[in-house]
Amino acid sequence: MLADRCDESIKPSAKCKHPDRCFWFHPLQLIAARMYYLLGASIRALSQTITRSGHCCVGADLFADWDTSNYCDVKKIDRFESAAELIKQSPVEGCVVAGGIENKPALLAQIADSTNMTGSSVSAIANVRNPFVLEKSLRASGLETLKLRRTIPSRDVGWVIKPFCSVGGNQVRLLNGRNGEWINTHQQYLQQYIAGTPMSAVYVSSPRQCLLIGVSFQIVKKTRYSDFAYVGSIGPIKLNATHTNAIHRYGQVIAKEFGLLGWFGVDFVKSDDEIRLLEVNPRYTASMELFELASADLRLFDLHLAGCGKGCLAVPKLEYSDLMIGKRYVFNSSMVATQVTSRMFDRLANGAGQAWRSRSDIPWANDWIQPGHPVCTVWAYGDNIAEVETQLDDGVEQVHDLLRGAREEHQARQNQPGTAARGHNQHE
Repeated sequence: MLADRCDESIKPSAKCKHPDRCFWFHPLQLIAARMYYLLGASIRALSQTITRSGHCCVGADLFADWDTSNYCDVKKIDRFESAAELIKQSPVEGCVVAGGIENKPALLAQIADSTNMTGSSVSAIANVRNPFVLEKSLRASGLETLKLRRTIPSRDVGWVIKPFCSVGGNQVRLLNGRNGEWINTHQQYLQQYIAGTPMSAVYVSSPRQCLLIGVSFQIVKKTRYSDFAYVGSIGPIKLNATHTNAIHRYGQVIAKEFGLLGWFGVDFVKSDDEIRLLEVNPRYTASMELFELASADLRLFDLHLAGCGKGCLAVPKLEYSDLMIGKRYVFNSSMVATQVTSRMFDRLANGAGQAWRSRSDIPWANDWIQPGHPVCTVWAYGDNIAEVETQLDDGVEQVHDLLRGAREEHQARQNQPGTAARGHNQHE
């Protein structure tokens, strides 16, 4: 079963009904609670992880979803750069970043000038995100890596075109072999393509050691924007000792060679019984919340803070639930924008804050979901990957039904005499 604890959708200041197993605060933690600024494409999961360790947070992301506001005072922004001044004005202990920020070294340097960057240094992040620097370092340590190229070879098959600044597999596509295909060598590169099972590993490192927290299966789909879009995770998964040791070795070498501190993630592909590295994400990753949900005792932010210090990490007893947990993003597959109706919001929000959550990353009523943009995240639980995938597929279809219903309801209102279109967004 899932970890037995309270996971109510309440603000940290509210009184919990289950203080003995509270997701939020324990009495002793209240004394040492600190405020952190969170920044990323979406900070909902990160804000839950921060509060799970007994701290408070404010932050900014691209959505400012309803359930994020239950954990964090969040502001919606259109550009990450606009958060720099917000962080400078905030009396916080430090800044913690999620997805998207690792590709902006200039912004990271600007933030580091005004507050403590809780994690790896700006130079370490920039170096490990350079695929050619990473490849050279791994090969020098005797680890296998996928081949890289800066230009299209004469035999242009078996390669993937990747942006240097890709997030979640966005704009990653398979080189199709058509004559005349080209790449922008300033923004893109080629990585060897190997078919296999995509996986992601989570680590926490300190100057003295690197812990492997766990491994999850990645759900990758072809979308209008990518041939290899990351849309979710299922885990924790158990691998044999050979694969586990290989993944742990990758993390140890990367942390040591690049000086990574705190949490980070690495994407792999398992092919022909071998583990091959795809890329490194030196920040809080989308799969990390799976391991906290599967464990009653894991406090990732506590480990992250310890890793950023100068001492040794206390090795946690990683006992995970027997159930597999899955999350999957749902996107607006329509060619038109869809407004979230009150009925759709109520259906999406139902059960979003519970331990056995069915949905998260919930938009506000009256928000507009643009074509191809994320709507929410659906969750599922089962004994194996196939069972979880089936439930996730059902959850995705339920959200698509809600989207279709919202469009029909909006159209019906538009057809009523004297009814004007509503474009109100509660965060603007």
